[in-house]
Amino acid sequence: IVRTYGAANNHLLNSLLVHLSIEALGHREWAIRLPALVAGLLTVPATYWVARLTQRRGQALAGAAIVAVAYQHVFFSQNARGYALSLLFALLATGLLVEALRTDHPSRWALYIPCAVLCVAAVPTGAFVVAGHALVAGALLARATVRRARAWHAARRLAVVFGLTALLVLQVYAGVITR
Repeated sequence: IVRTYGAANNHLLNSLLVHLSIEALGHREWAIRLPALVAGLLTVPATYWVARLTQRRGQALAGAAIVAVAYQHVFFSQNARGYALSLLFALLATGLLVEALRTDHPSRWALYIPCAVLCVAAVPTGAFVVAGHALVAGALLARATVRRARAWHAARRLAVVFGLTALLVLQVYAGVITR
């Protein structure tokens, strides 16, 4: 799939999921659109979860409701492209980054990496989301008034997390890059 559809406009993750959907459900229009639909549906609770990290319940519900009926989101959730997948994984990565920065729990960092990679695998411009995450995390570290030893630990953690993310993204797009 990656080598055959390795064009710059290919949404690799969506192409893979569409292929699996067609193999399992047959070559039907709804099977081709199914990955985008599922991602679009999952984006609504993901929006609530991320909003709930910083907002009250009512505000998070309002945000999720707006996403559920937003024309662009509905359109991209049915058009058989990778945009809904990218949004879903961008939201999940963002929420995990917020939790990881708050708690420094290894599981949050470990879950962040595949979500960030899948965001970029869904649509290449997802790399801007990950780059923004790295800038924000770095800025928060630079701004924080923490002891030198703790700052060094945090800097290493960020370097490992974003380094692994970049390495995995390069692996995902290796077939396209070397084509």
